[in-house]
Amino acid sequence: MSNIAGVFLIPDCNNNGVDDTEDIFNGTSLDLNGNGIPDECEPIGTNYCGPAIVNSSGNSATILAFGSPIVLDNDVVLEAFGMPLNQFGYFLASSSAGFIANPGGSAGNFCLGSGPTLGRYSNDVMNSGQSGSFSMPIDTFAVPIANGPPVGMQPGVSWFFQCWYRDNNPGPTSNFTDAVSVAFQ
Repeated sequence: MSNIAGVFLIPDCNNNGVDDTEDIFNGTSLDLNGNGIPDECEPIGTNYCGPAIVNSSGNSATILAFGSPIVLDNDVVLEAFGMPLNQFGYFLASSSAGFIANPGGSAGNFCLGSGPTLGRYSNDVMNSGQSGSFSMPIDTFAVPIANGPPVGMQPGVSWFFQCWYRDNNPGPTSNFTDAVSVAFQ
């Protein structure tokens, strides 16, 4: 709790208007490690393949994973930010890392491994709106893959995530965030 000019500020990391400790106490936010910070506010994983190629907003877009790396908790949220305003995009997942510069004429770099475990959350296309960001909870029991039904993550296996989005830099194109690797338990 901080004190500015005699006014105490209550932490509200998820900006829902409720004190974090109350979110946890009421069960509206998980705190699986018991440190008093809601899981959705704590990044997990390791970013790589960054900084991403600068987009038309002048930023390198970034992806973060929040929540718990424990598969059975099913508590992971992906967030992409630093994207151009009002552009469409979606998250990608793979069980391996990789690198392809400017795939399909994109302005960015693709940092996931291709193959049967590469999947797109293309049924969850989102818009970056006025914040240049979006987020999405993922189901650790149903990760989309290329040619088949969704698969469940397994403890001891790392998964890699990235976000693809539309861009206009200088003409119509697409771009990518950096990538994040999460070692699941």
